[in-house]
Amino acid sequence: MSDSRGYRSREEEELWKQRDPIFILRDRLIKEGALTMAEFETVEKETDTYIENEVIKFSEESPEPRVEDLEKYVLADRDTQLPWLTGKAA
Repeated sequence: MSDSRGYRSREEEELWKQRDPIFILRDRLIKEGALTMAEFETVEKETDTYIENEVIKFSEESPEPRVEDLEKYVLADRDTQLPWLTGKAA
């Protein structure tokens, strides 16, 4: 996880991990003998690799963004003053 603990405590993070439906299903399948931990880890690794490869492929096949679109989804105007960022009074 990438949380620096400024947002959630370690305890809360562990609580949510225990409620993760993927891990709940994994544990149930292992308990019932339908899956081994090694099989789960293999599937997890293959899935991660597939997703990473698809992301790279999409990125490489996508056109370069146009300069005109750089500010397309920015919510503040270019002229907006940010005193908290620049240290200058508004």
